[in-house]
Amino acid sequence: MDTIVSKSNEKVKYIKSLNDKKFRQKYNAFYIEGIKVVEELLDMEKAIDILFIAYSKDILQTLNGGNNLLRKIENNEKIEKVKFSKEIFEYITDTKSPQGILAVVKINPKSLDDIILEEDVIILDKIQDLRKYRDNNTQCRSF
Repeated sequence: MDTIVSKSNEKVKYIKSLNDKKFRQKYNAFYIEGIKVVEELLDMEKAIDILFIAYSKDILQTLNGGNNLLRKIENNEKIEKVKFSKEIFEYITDTKSPQGILAVVKINPKSLDDIILEEDVIILDKIQDLRKYRDNNTQCRSF
């Protein structure tokens, strides 16, 4: 697998566009970033439709738990993997200090009633809004 080093690559443009709400809605997808979250997604693979995993080996290898996750994703033949240079990975994400891995996930358009009947459920809503409130020293509650 070759490492993507160009901002003009279609995967780079696609992931970068997912930072914008209108493109998340258009493509019916979003990405989740970070070692722990991606590892948990891989463990729940049957419940979540992972379109592909994008990573930067240069970043991932420097972080605690990164090498273990790197081995796990490289040995997983069921999921498409896309490898980026450190510079391109930092460019596509909306994070100040990216951990070098993200999963692009398909949005499952189920109703809340259907979701509640599922065995394992994770519901994320307004994640960036909570971070913005915390950054402004505003009180917020997590449920």
